[in-house]
Amino acid sequence: MTYSINLNNFKKVAAVATFLTTMVCLVPESAQAVRLRFSGAPNDDKSTLVFILDTSILDAANDPNIGSFPGAIQNANYSCTTENSISVWCGGQPQILFNPGNLQASPRVPSDGVNNYQSFFGYNVGVKYEARLDSSSSSDFFIEFVILVKTSHFDIINSLSDLSSVFINNPSDVFVVISPLNSKNGNFTPAGNGSSFKVVPEPDATSSVLVAGAIGVLLLKRIRRSKKLTQSKLTLSE
Repeated sequence: MTYSINLNNFKKVAAVATFLTTMVCLVPESAQAVRLRFSGAPNDDKSTLVFILDTSILDAANDPNIGSFPGAIQNANYSCTTENSISVWCGGQPQILFNPGNLQASPRVPSDGVNNYQSFFGYNVGVKYEARLDSSSSSDFFIEFVILVKTSHFDIINSLSDLSSVFINNPSDVFVVISPLNSKNGNFTPAGNGSSFKVVPEPDATSSVLVAGAIGVLLLKRIRRSKKLTQSKLTLSE
């Protein structure tokens, strides 16, 4: 009887451990953010705009033709790297930090008036993403940018994960135009040729793996302890 009870407990613990191990394996590898760095911003050819596109943000618009991603632009900052840009454009600050920004997506239309649409696409197909970033300080800086994607797959309007895949796998199909700091006239300028994209893991996804892994280790210890107790009791009963 003692053997039967301990063996059942052992099987239950082993089953739970197997389940958690499976869940760890199912944690999606696509849970990532895209860190975007655009050099050659319009105010100064050596300045940079850097932000993180959080691909875990879901579309809040509930419309196949419109994408709305609140707070998808995170940790944005604009670095002024020359004395002229710091004094003229950046109010004496070498770096401007921005609050999280919303990203709006829609099909691109030629009449939007943003420079380089026709020269980049050459045909009336594409998706655009728009954002305005406001500074987190009392200096009231803001900057706007548009991400243009050469694609006929309009379902990317409703998914930032699909957009990040384009950045990673087809960067030549992405074109970015940025407004000068505090520009209110709607002028946009193409980002410089030094643009680069880097994928970084989402902290939450990493934590999930680590937590699940820690639980799995604890259960493994319990399994071994249960097994030792079972073997010990079996020896005593012989």
